[in-house]
Amino acid sequence: MQEMVKTRIKWILAFMIAGFPFLIFRFFEIQYILHEKYSDDAVRNLDRYKDVAPRRGAIYDRNGKLLVKTSAGYALTGNIEGLFLQIKEGDETREILNEESINSLVNLLMEHRENKKDKESEEDKENEKIAMIEEISEKALNIYRRVQESIETTLLPHKELAIKSPSKYALKKKDAKKDYYRRKYPIWDNISAQAAQAFFCNKSYFCPYQEDKNKEEKYKNQEEKDKKNFKDIYPGFHLEFTIKRNYLYPDLACHLIGRLGLVENFPEEIRDSLIKNKGYSVRDMIGLSGIERIFEDALRGKRGCKVQSREDKENSLYLEKSIDGENIYLSIDKDLQEFAEKSLDQTVEKYKSKEEKDKGAVGGAAVVLNIYTGEILVMASSPRYEIEKYSENYKDLKDDPYFPLVNRAISFYYPIPPGSVFKVPVAAYVLQNGIIDENRCFVCNKYMYERGRFACTHIHGKIDLVHAISGSCNIFFYHLGEMMGPERLEECAYLFGFGTKSGLGFGSEESPGFIPTPARSASQGEHWGDGKSRMFGIGQLINATPLQVARSMAMIANIGIMPKLCLVKKQNQGSGDDQILVAQKGIAKEAYVANEDWKWPISQKNWLLIKQGMARTTEGPEGTAKELRKKLKGVRIACKTGTSQVKGKADHSWFAGFFPLEEPLYAFAVLIEHGGYGATAAGPVAIDLINKIMQK
Repeated sequence: MQEMVKTRIKWILAFMIAGFPFLIFRFFEIQYILHEKYSDDAVRNLDRYKDVAPRRGAIYDRNGKLLVKTSAGYALTGNIEGLFLQIKEGDETREILNEESINSLVNLLMEHRENKKDKESEEDKENEKIAMIEEISEKALNIYRRVQESIETTLLPHKELAIKSPSKYALKKKDAKKDYYRRKYPIWDNISAQAAQAFFCNKSYFCPYQEDKNKEEKYKNQEEKDKKNFKDIYPGFHLEFTIKRNYLYPDLACHLIGRLGLVENFPEEIRDSLIKNKGYSVRDMIGLSGIERIFEDALRGKRGCKVQSREDKENSLYLEKSIDGENIYLSIDKDLQEFAEKSLDQTVEKYKSKEEKDKGAVGGAAVVLNIYTGEILVMASSPRYEIEKYSENYKDLKDDPYFPLVNRAISFYYPIPPGSVFKVPVAAYVLQNGIIDENRCFVCNKYMYERGRFACTHIHGKIDLVHAISGSCNIFFYHLGEMMGPERLEECAYLFGFGTKSGLGFGSEESPGFIPTPARSASQGEHWGDGKSRMFGIGQLINATPLQVARSMAMIANIGIMPKLCLVKKQNQGSGDDQILVAQKGIAKEAYVANEDWKWPISQKNWLLIKQGMARTTEGPEGTAKELRKKLKGVRIACKTGTSQVKGKADHSWFAGFFPLEEPLYAFAVLIEHGGYGATAAGPVAIDLINKIMQK
């Protein structure tokens, strides 16, 4: 009996030993040789690898008032694989557009399009339908063409194989296509080539029609009506949950907030780099200007990916969860910004010429900032545009003679001199450098020379610096410009922030302005004489933006310390409103520039002289803005008017300064392009804004 048991055990062991190599081989075959096959089979059992879009961060004002948010929506989407039919021609397989799928889709789009007219001819409908078909077909073909060109380049070394063994070449082509998707786009290493291809299709789909959340029912009803799956009715297309940017105030701070654009609209090289290196999808929105661009990395969040099974569509496996973008809290005060914009709009309209554009106001800007923290409370520009309708109205906006696309607070479409507001930095410079003292006087008889071109607006007689500031005497500052000469005038301009950008990260959206020098004049074949120094001394020849002027006034108010400008108070994670992650004084990494410690101390004595002159602008009988004093409500200000001349056109109107006079806290600058005298157009806007701030 024992012998029989031993024999059986021996046979069992023998079978196990004999079968073990087979098991090892089979394991190796499944794990390595047939890995791709089983991986592809697994993929076929999945609905798809699906991108999970993060919610883009919201934008608030300094007081937590919501300005821009992201809401849920739906997009009708298609992928290129589903839009092509495979046609067998001998050993070759050719792919052509699925016209039936595209036509059925267009019929649906025509039925639910937003710009549908109550009455339209059959011809108009047919033309619109044809245009829509062409647009969708062109997008699909362009994407398909890019893929094919890349694959053909990869297959160039194997051209001989196409003749010797067409079947092997076809396999090579198939492998090249799969490998292309894996190489081209950021995917997880454990995904097979076929899964990579499916993932690419999802990343490459386009949105010919954007839908609001509540409009999904139209598609649902269509599906019920046909009693079929949506994908069966419209091959290559499906409903996709998406996000939509909502601007609660259509044109409020539009230049500052900025615009978004589709990644697919970028040039191919840039688009591919964004997809490959930064994980964007072609359907993603990306910041193109303003805060949306400067804070793109913080606002966009991080995409995720999930796997959805065909058998259990209710549950999904997340390979990587999406992370919502951070919320941004601007330094801007929504109420003040809105007030400033409306005031600018009304003033520009009031002083606009009915006959010739350049003979009247064409636009304006206003800036208010905290002189200690650098926080910008107001950055207003007029005219503006509605952000959500930018693409729709682009041609009209681009051709608009009043240039609504220009952020006049930080840029200009033609040079704008600061005019007499530049006399304040000049006065500070000559006092601090001992070029003159408070007792130095000049005589103003309206002209510097007998009937010469260097004239003043009034006959001031014998005048000192304080009264030259308040009365804006050109003759006094002609003399100062001549005494300073071009080198010291240039130094003065740079010291007070002219000729340099703000450091806020606006990039090409912002102009650095222009500072004239003898070298630049020589390069244009012009000689620099005393006349140019005189004109520089009264704020002509130099060009500046309202933000630069406001910054120079902040430096004067802060006794020679220029604050580092700031447009954002804090950021926090979108999912937790009470979780403040960043509280910063500056903006983005690119924004941190050398003005961190921009100091040029002004003595208390000289500062009081300048402040006295600026106070007398509204309070002194000689003041150029004395008529505006009665409009001020319980506050004294230090200010300077500016009327910069433009040959053959109406003058630019400037009004800048700081307040309250006794303990300065805010600096401001207002510009009305071609608005006339400083106290007439820009002055009332500034006074109303100051009163509004003091009431808060």
